[in-house]
Amino acid sequence: MVVTFLGTAERKISAGDLLSQPPGNGKRTRSDYLDLLEQANQQHDTALRRAILREWAMQDNADGIHAVFALGNRLEGWQLLQEWTLQHPSLAAAFVETLKVEKGEERQRDRIVATAIQSLLLTNPEQALDIEGRFRLDELSLLLMANASLRSPGDASPQAILKVLGGFRNHRLRSQLLSNLVSTDQIPPQDAIEWALGHTSRPTNQPIITHTIFLWMQRDPASARDYFSKSLDRGRESRDLVRPFLRYLANQSPEETLAWMREQDREKLAAVAPFDWRRIDRDKHAKFAAALGGDYPEFAPPVEPASTLPQAESKHLPATWPPQTPEEALAWVKISTDRPELGADHWTPETLDAALALLPDHPELERTAITRELAGGWARKDPVKAITWASSLPDEESAAVAEHALEVWHDYDPPAARHYVESMPSGEFRAYAVETVVEDWIRENPASVTAWLDSLGPGFETDVGRRVAADRLSSRDPEAAYYQARAINHPVMREEWVEKSMRSLLRQPERVIALLPKSGLPPETQGRIEKEARAALERKQ
Repeated sequence: MVVTFLGTAERKISAGDLLSQPPGNGKRTRSDYLDLLEQANQQHDTALRRAILREWAMQDNADGIHAVFALGNRLEGWQLLQEWTLQHPSLAAAFVETLKVEKGEERQRDRIVATAIQSLLLTNPEQALDIEGRFRLDELSLLLMANASLRSPGDASPQAILKVLGGFRNHRLRSQLLSNLVSTDQIPPQDAIEWALGHTSRPTNQPIITHTIFLWMQRDPASARDYFSKSLDRGRESRDLVRPFLRYLANQSPEETLAWMREQDREKLAAVAPFDWRRIDRDKHAKFAAALGGDYPEFAPPVEPASTLPQAESKHLPATWPPQTPEEALAWVKISTDRPELGADHWTPETLDAALALLPDHPELERTAITRELAGGWARKDPVKAITWASSLPDEESAAVAEHALEVWHDYDPPAARHYVESMPSGEFRAYAVETVVEDWIRENPASVTAWLDSLGPGFETDVGRRVAADRLSSRDPEAAYYQARAINHPVMREEWVEKSMRSLLRQPERVIALLPKSGLPPETQGRIEKEARAALERKQ
């Protein structure tokens, strides 16, 4: 709404001016708020939108929010509900259970639930656990949790929060929540790592350890190095702790990694060997392996052990596609790559599924690894069919296998693979596909990645791509990561990744101080980062 006063010249009153002037009766109507919010949305004014929603959420209740949805103002309804969630998290979770969610709004609903859970962890962890058990959340919606719910400390202790997180069914939600809690100083990094190390779902907690190392090394590298030096005395646990730390250091600087290693007890350090070389950046791999040289031969790239699979002799190979017995299926998986009559030219989704079903049980026959390899081989012949087949696999493997097929395609024919992604319908898999392309391309040509993301236009998938670009650039070029994060359209995701990129840039505190005023971060966040930057500047001088 634009209010116009006519006189000798026309004067327009903005939504910001109106918000600063309380109405005559001291209370705005729902229509007033809708008009103000519509103007803020049209102007893409995030700060003004927040101010309007904060005031409105304090004035209205669940019935009022239902009324906004009933009027057909669904965008404004979701925005209001998100702000209301920060003030009334348990009521908001109950609200979305009664709300009729339209097609395409599922991610909005999941974001409300995830934000409510996150907020309640600080004040009522047991209630957060109860809500988590009632919903099955979309993985990508977890990227949109409003970290504003973590700005103020609650009554719950870090120990109580960690205990409740151990009961969560959704390990991806658990990982994201713990990452957010560490990044906002609600959980000390060493507490998060110790919890992840000792929890029963230890394999799924490895990403928590890895990401916490990243956060800790960005904010307090001296205490992190000290912690991992002392962790060399912990027997088998030392490997789970020190290996990801060494991997982080190696991806930052092979020279710095060697310097840290030389400061440690040689015998204790040897016990954590070798590196996970698959996760060392390709451009640092050879250089670092050579630098280790004769000093630390136990950290050299490991030799693959001989397979214990039963021998699949050539005589078992089927004469034609598809295999008909377990012996034929095993021989096909192991040694048929040079047999065109059994290759991807003859595959169909039905015959491929039937061949996989024949494979015998064996600990070295890991299904996802096999389907990834098959999809990759098919992608070299007919990538669209390979991706379509992969997307039909069970939920727990479809995304990973389809991403691998797309990655193979992007390796040998990047323009065609990117064109395919551009033509995909909007949705969860397109977001994964954009993520895969950016992940594969960003090291080679960041400028081209930026131009490609610009060409996709605004949307959730583009935001996911920019998030990946910001993440991958944070160690190599943190200022470029900052500009990727600033281009994210979604306000919650943008704020989170601008803050992360600013913290990555703390190695250049003068640039942080220069960029902060235009970062778009909330004043309190800017204040905290500026304080850290000035402290870093003093240490530098």
